[in-house]
Amino acid sequence: MLFLARADQGDRAQGLERTDLAAEAERTLKYCEPLLEQGGLTTTRVGEASIDCNPALVRRALVNLLVNAIQHTNRGQHIEVTIEARRADVKLSVKNPGPPIPERTKARMFDRFFRADDARARAGQRHGLGLTIVAAIARMHGGTVFAEYDGGANCVGFVLPGGASSPTAAAVGQNITIA
Repeated sequence: MLFLARADQGDRAQGLERTDLAAEAERTLKYCEPLLEQGGLTTTRVGEASIDCNPALVRRALVNLLVNAIQHTNRGQHIEVTIEARRADVKLSVKNPGPPIPERTKARMFDRFFRADDARARAGQRHGLGLTIVAAIARMHGGTVFAEYDGGANCVGFVLPGGASSPTAAAVGQNITIA
């Protein structure tokens, strides 16, 4: 909660370093491998890019996105982690098959403690903070979050400014990390 409060107050990510996002995505997939196997899911990583960021924070955001996708993907389906290097930024997303996220849910899904379907949440296991943390990490890097529907799949992720001249390279604030 302290991490979120600091992010809400405008603290910026510290400890920025040139980071290979493909390597971070692969680490994230490896970390989540037991959950993926338990759910009978397959994954791929598509794309690559390097940007200046706090790698631990970006890894935490990717873990949260992947866990969210795992929770909302049926057994035997496929999840894709995509890294898209664009002209001025990098788009990181996790794409899982399913019906479109309702607009009322999309409007609130990055809000603190929001859970789209309380009936699907197991008591004590989900607190509605995962996507809130993703949004905070994106903000701390001068980025944004999004949720889109693309070809039979939901695509949820964040966009970070790219390159050494991005706003995050000169950001000043408290050093914030999460374990």
